[in-house]
Amino acid sequence: MQPDMNQPNFIQKRMLTASDAVSLLTHRFPVVSQTVASPDELRIAEPFYAYERFASLIQDRFRDQPFLRSVGVFIDELASSGDPLLENVLTVTILEKLAEQPTVAAALKTYIGPKAADLLERAEREVFGRK
Repeated sequence: MQPDMNQPNFIQKRMLTASDAVSLLTHRFPVVSQTVASPDELRIAEPFYAYERFASLIQDRFRDQPFLRSVGVFIDELASSGDPLLENVLTVTILEKLAEQPTVAAALKTYIGPKAADLLERAEREVFGRK
């Protein structure tokens, strides 16, 4: 059977906008909105700002196991999303920030899957020279 030349042979995947990425974060972790003077501040800024605020929260609360467990699930979802913006925000903003502190990185590793753990270890190795 010949393929129909008028039919596309690919699947178009919707990519998230900057606003979508911020909404995803603030819906899962409303506490991020409390880290700024106004929730509009997060929506106006690029998603890197909101995710940096989130990374700071993780550093502050890394001993809170239920919180860290939910963070791990979220990080795994970002790592496997296939969305370039989410994967970039994850790597550059969250994991590199968390890799600054070895104790935080070690605590997080117990709650994330292999793909996210590889990204975190790469940040530790390439950015901070740890093995």
